[in-house]
Amino acid sequence: MPIKKTITYTLTIVIVIGLLLFVLINKDRFLKYRSEEKNIDQEIIYPEAEQSHKVVFEDRELFLKAVGDYPFRRDSMNPGIKGGIIPHHILPSFIIADFFSCLSAEEIETIVLVGPNHYERGNFSVITSGYKWETPFGVLKPDNEIITDLESKKIIEKDETVIPLDHSMTSILPFIQYYLPEVKVVPLILKSDFSEEEVDELAGELRKYIQSRKIILLASVDFSHYLTNFEAKEKNTESLEAIKKRSYDEIFAFGNEHMDSPASVALVLKVMDAIDSKQMTVLHDTNSGEMIGDNFAQITSYLSLSFSTNK
Repeated sequence: MPIKKTITYTLTIVIVIGLLLFVLINKDRFLKYRSEEKNIDQEIIYPEAEQSHKVVFEDRELFLKAVGDYPFRRDSMNPGIKGGIIPHHILPSFIIADFFSCLSAEEIETIVLVGPNHYERGNFSVITSGYKWETPFGVLKPDNEIITDLESKKIIEKDETVIPLDHSMTSILPFIQYYLPEVKVVPLILKSDFSEEEVDELAGELRKYIQSRKIILLASVDFSHYLTNFEAKEKNTESLEAIKKRSYDEIFAFGNEHMDSPASVALVLKVMDAIDSKQMTVLHDTNSGEMIGDNFAQITSYLSLSFSTNK
């Protein structure tokens, strides 16, 4: 046999013998690995990605002018404030900015923001979101401790397709993140048929949170709709009287000529009474006709109210 063939044959035998010896020596390790190998048909569960909704300015110029006119406060204006009512129509951005400017020096953990479900969407009376909110000023986180608790009691229900489309929430969220960047939010939109009995149930739950934590309850509500300046003024006066007297039969009977979410207003009033935050301050009382100087246009009216424990 030629020398080259002999060498090749010998090397082949050596390699084969080496491979056999390697397999025999390491067979226990191969068997152990095989026994721990996952079934390829088994579904792999990945951690759920953090979801978020994106919020943009309703009107950038109005927003920036409002926050410029009402800067951050260094000193506490009203440490006893526990709740309020503000508009969500973006025209009176200065009213919204004024309210949050007053809160900016306070230590607040969470804002519960309640308002109308304008388009009556979804399959539940109270709809919320467990997602984060990407605002122009950073990410506003949900208070999922409260949200999960209320949902477990069948009082609210998450619907991530409904709530990001309602301006009763999205108009206000950039103001919250701008003035109070560390707070969390519980957004709640109520359908128009949300009854007083249901309000009482929700109020009872929210009262417990607000009493034990640094939480503010805000109703995002516009008042008189589609009336003239002078007519809207009369309706605002009637609404204020009903609010002061806690005339719930009257409040729940109101339609758009007075306010767009009687249940949201009643919820704030009932919680404020339950936690003894009954001192009401009227911060603003106006309407879009008055603001633009048109007494005959169909307009929207606004009230901004704060509630505190200060005597």
